[in-house]
Amino acid sequence: MKMGEDLENTFREMEQNTTKREEILKIEDSQLPLLKVEDFQLLLQELKELREQRNINFGTSENQRMDTYTLFMDIHFYIICCDKVKNLIEKLEQKESNADLSKLWKELEEKFIPYNKVRNHLEHIEDRTKPKYTHDMGNLNGDKFIFGGEEFDISIDSLKFICDSYERVFDILIK
Repeated sequence: MKMGEDLENTFREMEQNTTKREEILKIEDSQLPLLKVEDFQLLLQELKELREQRNINFGTSENQRMDTYTLFMDIHFYIICCDKVKNLIEKLEQKESNADLSKLWKELEEKFIPYNKVRNHLEHIEDRTKPKYTHDMGNLNGDKFIFGGEEFDISIDSLKFICDSYERVFDILIK
């Protein structure tokens, strides 16, 4: 019985912390200059304490945070690579007078849009600090990367698509 009560208390505390955090984050940019320095420092301190409590609740150690950081950096790198493959194919299609390459690009162009879209989210993060995105600035759900409520495939099928696209370009260029 005690363990169930502890778990219930932890969840209740997490909900309260989330509510407090959301209230703090609702402060609009236009209101920030009106805050006194002391009030702003108190808000920052409160956010720090809420984060520390979340880490305690989730048992988040420094190593787990580093592993998560590395994982998201790797995802970001993968997305950049996917976008670079798209850019390469697009530039080659523009420079080469090759009907097969043009046909391939027309087939692939739309399939590359999600990679460009998520790369833009991550590369222009300062624009994503608006309420539409701040609730979801990068999460994982299985083999999907989620940003701003949108899902992006980072599965082995995604990698296969990228590699196959690259191979198809080379096959066209060497024949």
